[in-house]
Amino acid sequence: GSKALYFEDKTRIIPFQTISRHNFQERFSPFPTEILNLSTSPSALWVRFNLQIKSKGHFYIQIDNPDLDSVFFYYPTANSYEYK
Repeated sequence: GSKALYFEDKTRIIPFQTISRHNFQERFSPFPTEILNLSTSPSALWVRFNLQIKSKGHFYIQIDNPDLDSVFFYYPTANSYEYK
């Protein structure tokens, strides 16, 4: 499967508890191009990365959007998810 998937929440009200449900995951789509560009969409954008990193190097996500007002990173824990 794709390593990067996204879901555009045009309502901007779907909570993480709903987004993270297994049965909701089928609504995520692969990026249409190598770089996801939704221009100036007012939607909430959820991006899921499926990565298996085996090296100890540093990895970066570049978000180039001056109008972005917030970003939350959720990561799996033993029993649920946490965010930063």
